[in-house]
Amino acid sequence: MSTSISKLDQQKLDAVHKEFERLGLRGYWQNRGEAPPLEPYIWRWADIHPVLMQAADAVAIGDGREGTTFRRNIGASVPGQGLGSVSMGYQVVMPGEKAPVHHHTATALRFGVIGRGTYTTANEERMMLEPGALLVQPNWAWHGHANLTDEPTIWLDILNVGLVNFLRAQFREEWAEGDQPITKPDGFSVQRYQALRPPTPLDNPDPPAFSYGWDETIAALEAADDGGEDDPYDGVLLDYTNPVTGGPTCVSILAQIQMLRPGEETRAHRHTGSTRHHVVRGKGVTTVDKDPAIELAWSEKDLFYVPPWRWHQHRNESSTDPAILFSVNDYPLLKSLGMYREELG
Repeated sequence: MSTSISKLDQQKLDAVHKEFERLGLRGYWQNRGEAPPLEPYIWRWADIHPVLMQAADAVAIGDGREGTTFRRNIGASVPGQGLGSVSMGYQVVMPGEKAPVHHHTATALRFGVIGRGTYTTANEERMMLEPGALLVQPNWAWHGHANLTDEPTIWLDILNVGLVNFLRAQFREEWAEGDQPITKPDGFSVQRYQALRPPTPLDNPDPPAFSYGWDETIAALEAADDGGEDDPYDGVLLDYTNPVTGGPTCVSILAQIQMLRPGEETRAHRHTGSTRHHVVRGKGVTTVDKDPAIELAWSEKDLFYVPPWRWHQHRNESSTDPAILFSVNDYPLLKSLGMYREELG
């Protein structure tokens, strides 16, 4: 039986489509199929770092007028694929620079890459940045940055700005009263949200401003390793949990840290959700897909992306030293919508 459309029928269909276009309608049969698959990608620190320094020399932090930028943030997006719900990029603050204070509806995480002695603020608390430290700034928290050292500071900026923009919920305000005052002692939030704490409820579903220091993080990884914690698909894997609820780092973002023991090769698995990895220590290979396989060879400070629902596994190339990967993903968002799935190899 022929399924071809006659010339007359095609004229009718064209007339219907023309009216659809005029009225803002679309027939199911007009859908052009699924979007093309997302592809893995790697940003190599050896290539990125010189360009970040060039950008710092070319564009100053200021009020956004010609030759200046409100934030010197350089996003790491896969060419032709966009950022997804979670964006990750590099923030560069040069010696003596201060970034203006503002707040916005996107939640922000900062992970230190190079430089010590620079700080960011969150609701009148100073939070120090150092390599390996993770800082959480909830949405609508006032924050600014200042580098009081004589060395450049670079950290990873992670925000749920893709989700916020998709929902058309992006709002921001500038601090109009000069520098934000620092009224809380250093380490206030870490002390405030220990196991014993005042019974003040949170009025924000996101976590409070909080910092996870590198010394505590590496100690927790080593303790988990010593205690026999082992995930055959991710090695020694820890979540950065909300200090109040014990849930994911943020409502729509989960940050994780993992250790691959010397020579360790994980088993392959795949899951929904996008994952971006930053190499804190070590050298290894992440293999994406099976036939043909795509190998992402990484070393310290590289950044790489594993797309949703693609088989992947990690291998530590060193036989003597562990490799450590920091990662962020959108699993909490998918789980809240009942869309998270995982398949084990």
